[in-house]
Amino acid sequence: GISIIDGVNNTIEIWSRSWKENKILGIVPAVIHPVFEKTVKAWKKNQAYFTIELNGNEVKQYYKKLAASLSYPEQKKYNKKEVITTFFFHEGSLNIMSHEPLKKEVCEVMVRFATVFGQMYRRFLDLQKAEAQAREAQNEAALERVRSRTMAMHQSHELLSVIEKIYSEIQQLGFDALAADLMIFTEDKKGYDIWVSGAAGTEGPYRTSEIMNKHPYHVNTIKAWINGESVRVAELKGKLFKRYCQIVIDDTPGLKALSGRAKNISSVFTYEKIIHTEVFTKHGCLRVASLENRTETQLDVQKRF
Repeated sequence: GISIIDGVNNTIEIWSRSWKENKILGIVPAVIHPVFEKTVKAWKKNQAYFTIELNGNEVKQYYKKLAASLSYPEQKKYNKKEVITTFFFHEGSLNIMSHEPLKKEVCEVMVRFATVFGQMYRRFLDLQKAEAQAREAQNEAALERVRSRTMAMHQSHELLSVIEKIYSEIQQLGFDALAADLMIFTEDKKGYDIWVSGAAGTEGPYRTSEIMNKHPYHVNTIKAWINGESVRVAELKGKLFKRYCQIVIDDTPGLKALSGRAKNISSVFTYEKIIHTEVFTKHGCLRVASLENRTETQLDVQKRF
């Protein structure tokens, strides 16, 4: 396996590989077992490698500690003896479990291999950092284009072009969204005016109907806003989802006058579910409709919009 060691917090991130599968198990505090404490101590001393032998009940206790702290399956049988040898690089170690101590020549080869792996891992971190910087540059450029369009507004009806710009930008950022909606809540806090941009076009504003205002999904959206929540993720499916779509088509004032919109919305019925990710502001909400949950990165971008 591979361990990434955090010497400041005394934790170890464990990546395990057996003959059956690859698995990232997670992060453990070094204090949970002497094996980890001694490993971190040896790493801090810049040792080339470190070996520890477990016998009898020590083997069982080691794996029980792992099972309690990680997604590691609890074993029914345990080896009478296991030898753990860790070969260090700058950020962590390569770990080998064996029945007997490794021969000296094997350890020498593994020390060299750990050095090469450390170089590879540092290159991986560099690439990861560069990719993150490139993504942030793309995000900031998209945000700036939306800011520019917002600042160019002179009349309220131009909100349509703003939400259209938002939808265009999030799509280019890989959101794979069905629609982006700008919602401004009414003074009585029972409904909202909405501007919509998506695959079916860009339209609005139109106000939620009295029937929509009683739908559980809508009620919970209003409640989340009133309660001061910053984000709400709602999955619509089954009868509630079908009823929601039907209300949008049949009971939204002004919608039927918008050419083709009702027909385009009907295609939503082919989906088993839809996910609304709502980011609230003082007076409204930016909602993104999609078939999958947003990633943490995408949610962060939506908040910034």
